[in-house]
Amino acid sequence: MQNCWKIGECYELTDLPQQDQAEPLNTAVGDFDLQIIYDAGTGEVTVRNLGAPLTAFELTSDAGRFLFDSLENWNGPFDVVAADTLFRFDLAGFQELSLGKILANGVSWQSLVQDLRIDGARVGGGGLGRVQLTCIDCVLDIDFYQQRIRGQDYQPAWDLNDDAVLDQNDVRVLVEDVLHTSIGDANWDGRFDSSDLVAIFQVGEFEDGTAGNSNWSEGDWNGDGEFDTSDLVWAFQFGVYVDANL
Repeated sequence: MQNCWKIGECYELTDLPQQDQAEPLNTAVGDFDLQIIYDAGTGEVTVRNLGAPLTAFELTSDAGRFLFDSLENWNGPFDVVAADTLFRFDLAGFQELSLGKILANGVSWQSLVQDLRIDGARVGGGGLGRVQLTCIDCVLDIDFYQQRIRGQDYQPAWDLNDDAVLDQNDVRVLVEDVLHTSIGDANWDGRFDSSDLVAIFQVGEFEDGTAGNSNWSEGDWNGDGEFDTSDLVWAFQFGVYVDANL
């Protein structure tokens, strides 16, 4: 069993996007022992525990993001409620925690992955095990990945294929395994077809001579900031084109 104190090292993401937003990311790729559920629409956080009851639970925010008006009942002798730390201790054990609105609305999943840390203990001893971050109504931003790759800005939390490199292979994992669609799906309708080609050519940035002005929805599928023939080659090499006539 894996101990994962930084959420970003162990969270699982799946589900299909709808237009430019991801559907609730609430389907685990693998088993988990503890789930942190953040609702971007309300700011509420819930802790779902599938293992032995917890005796200690600590959630920290490097950026000091926590709002704690909803935690008035955290008044035990060892409880800590602060902008950067939430800690609860109970020898009798507890199974789940509804923390209420402890985060602002609309925090990106990238920010949560980079910022939050978790620690704790269970009745009978032992750590938390495998931790999953579930983000409801969060936007998965593929242009964020492309920008980080161009800037050679590596962070372990962004390394979706765990090869210690941030590159287009991580983008493929995001597109194919997380979002369950294809390279070339510019309009995020779940498939790569003629409607995507129509959409990107209507934008009018194909080989327009303006450096770095294109993003995914405008035809830059290989992440170099341009929409040109190399993007079409990339999409038809690694994407799955759906011909409506077949």
